[in-house]
Amino acid sequence: MNYLKELNAFLDQLEMEELSLSASMLWISLMHFNNKVGWKKNLRSDTDSHDKGSSYREFF
Repeated sequence: MNYLKELNAFLDQLEMEELSLSASMLWISLMHFNNKVGWKKNLRSDTDSHDKGSSYREFF
């Protein structure tokens, strides 16, 4: 996966088609997380088990 190419394609798409802030942040967050963990084929995140101060559910 080419992270920069995907990010640029996403931003180009936003210029043509409006997307909610929550949806945009979800995409960016998932891409960032996948990049951070090394692009694993299967991704699982249990948001209830993480102590982040605020959960993803509260953010979205």
